[in-house]
Amino acid sequence: MKREIKFRGWFQQHDGQEFWVYGYFYIDEIGNSYITDGMTHWCVYEDSVGQSVGLNFHGVDVYDGDVIEWEDTTSNYPNVIKGKATIKIIHAFKTEPSMLFCGEDYKVVGNIHENQELVS
Repeated sequence: MKREIKFRGWFQQHDGQEFWVYGYFYIDEIGNSYITDGMTHWCVYEDSVGQSVGLNFHGVDVYDGDVIEWEDTTSNYPNVIKGKATIKIIHAFKTEPSMLFCGEDYKVVGNIHENQELVS
């Protein structure tokens, strides 16, 4: 199964409004980071750029830097195990990424750029 290579980056408009933009990533000849959808080119904060990890939880694509939360209801323990983790792309997957996240109910609850309180 091939996955689409896509990125997101945090963009700030001239009026101060900030939001995520999605598409392909490139760096220009003077070192500025861009995300493009093929028509529009957004200059984004370099440290905000994250690649899709090829997973989708409840209709939400998961990107490098996302914070996920889960409840393991499949374990043999009497209590539900809850956890939180930050997604970091690991380039040495020996299996499809989706196989690493089976059996639990995962959801994206934020990211390291907008929700610092989730990673402290």
